[in-house]
Amino acid sequence: MLNVTLLSVDSEPANHEGFYTIRFMLENKPYWIESSAVSHLNGQNGQLTSSISYWNKFPLSLNSSLSPQEKKRNTVCYPRTVSLSSLAREGLIAIEDENTKWAQVTALDEQMLPIQGWVNIKDNAQAHIKRRSPWHWTGFETIEEKATISELTKKLSKNRSARLDIEDCTEAMLTVLRILAKSGYNHYLWKSLPDKGKNKVKEFLQLLEINNKNPFTKEQFKAALRTSGTAEQIGHLLVRYESEWYADEALSKWNEVDDLFEDEKRQQKALIEVELDKLGITRAYQRDFAMQKVDEAHEHVKTNWQLEKAQRIKPSLWWQQVAQAQTQNQTTSTEQSNANTPKLSNLSTDGRAWFIHPVAMIDYFNSAADRAGIVTYHIYHNGKIEKHIPQEILEGYEQKYKYVYHDKDNNKHEICIVDWHTTKKKKDGITVNAPNRNDPNIIEYKENVNEGNTQKRIKYANGDIAEYGWHSKDKGYIWRLYRALDEDIQLVRMPDKIQYVNDKVVVRYIFSNTKRRYTEPSVLAGFIGALAETGLQLTTTGSCFAEASCFPSAEHVNGKSIDTLYLKDVDEQKFINAMHKFHFNKQITGKHKKKFDNATQEVGRTLHDTHLHSGFDDSFIKEIKQYEKSN
Repeated sequence: MLNVTLLSVDSEPANHEGFYTIRFMLENKPYWIESSAVSHLNGQNGQLTSSISYWNKFPLSLNSSLSPQEKKRNTVCYPRTVSLSSLAREGLIAIEDENTKWAQVTALDEQMLPIQGWVNIKDNAQAHIKRRSPWHWTGFETIEEKATISELTKKLSKNRSARLDIEDCTEAMLTVLRILAKSGYNHYLWKSLPDKGKNKVKEFLQLLEINNKNPFTKEQFKAALRTSGTAEQIGHLLVRYESEWYADEALSKWNEVDDLFEDEKRQQKALIEVELDKLGITRAYQRDFAMQKVDEAHEHVKTNWQLEKAQRIKPSLWWQQVAQAQTQNQTTSTEQSNANTPKLSNLSTDGRAWFIHPVAMIDYFNSAADRAGIVTYHIYHNGKIEKHIPQEILEGYEQKYKYVYHDKDNNKHEICIVDWHTTKKKKDGITVNAPNRNDPNIIEYKENVNEGNTQKRIKYANGDIAEYGWHSKDKGYIWRLYRALDEDIQLVRMPDKIQYVNDKVVVRYIFSNTKRRYTEPSVLAGFIGALAETGLQLTTTGSCFAEASCFPSAEHVNGKSIDTLYLKDVDEQKFINAMHKFHFNKQITGKHKKKFDNATQEVGRTLHDTHLHSGFDDSFIKEIKQYEKSN
């Protein structure tokens, strides 16, 4: 046996179905182990009960005993950027000591499936982890396209009439092909394509040719863009090229395209000759007829092209005129006299500039949860609460809820995102005698639970929960039984604390010494609304445990109520009123407390002398399925 000294970590995993890695001390040397190996110690120093795997070097690396498949599954191939402030609000920041902080993050493996892990967020602690300001445009790729209009037209013309090979691709084309290959375009997934790998791109082009497909057609791009991951990567390209709105008066760069029509016609005729040979069409008049149709089609295209230049391109060439006027007139008296007119700056006179997809730019400033669907509770300043359900849920957010507060000025405040799970609904707790330890229906018996007043917990095969601990001076130590019903309910894991301060909206609470950190989803919505209404910081003694029991309380089952420690009387009345506004219709205060409006004062007992009990009425929650049309 080895004695173990645990190092405290100032957080808990947001999802109690798993454990995160913690550090412990052995002979004054740090080691890293899975916390499940010391869960029997309940956070206290003690002894290991079996041999365990460990890490003794930092940064931590994957266990060498993992299979290649397991290593692949746990390797990040598509990194992401996450907000540290959002992680902190969600309880996903763990503080080991003053200089060591960890964040639980989600990224994507090579199959674009989500994987979770912990990273050290101290500056330069891990080479692959970087702290960035919100204005770092991570996830975007820059390309400088040097091909002229005529060169691009020639390459795309060949793509239509023949087969594009690797040497025909410009920088922008190569980049797009790499994205298509990585994303499994045409159902072929390239798992190890180098960033600048022309060989793999060549293989990809050959594969397209075998399957009789050209890489740059409208239909091919439509198919690729239907895959969200592919569309996002293409949308994140920053391309520098000469604008189509720029040209000289003679349209020189556009006139260069004129000479390409004959080349394209020759290429198409060569292809038709091959096809005619395959079909066995050898008579001269038949072959001449086919060639004549090609000539007619090209004459029609050439005529339309001249109209295109004269009637559409030339009238839309504004770049050169504006750029020159900007340069010449920066300090003219006309400009000075019109101070309200916005001034352009740094518009290049050669027409070359960086271009970005506008949707990708806007999308960058939204969280992943905003870009796709996540069930969201919208809490309005007037007391209205709506549960919005999208048509599709973002991968990785299937069991998460988001909470957004709308202030009186219609500003939206994203307060938190929390995990939810299902459990059996429970009846109100009743006092019972000590259970028989030998009862065959007991499937789990825990002693030394150390969760607030709760010291022991028993779980029965039918879902019943019994809990033991200190109740009050009136009752002392008791057992309470919470019988399970044949109905599933949802509970959310409340953040360990919320400290949201933005403009005039303040939402703040902390927990006291309790593990009753689960509640019914709409209860958390109402609680957030009341906190935002008052701006007060509350201390809560919680709602219920993960399986809907709630010792020492009887009526907190299923997370339908929440307790808070008292404030000074004037603030307490303010808070009670706010809770009432947000649908807490059963509020109980102590026998020896002042009588408050919108609350019932306890008469025969003193249980609520230490805290306010608030029960929620979820009938006021309006559920909105966003994919259903309103009448």
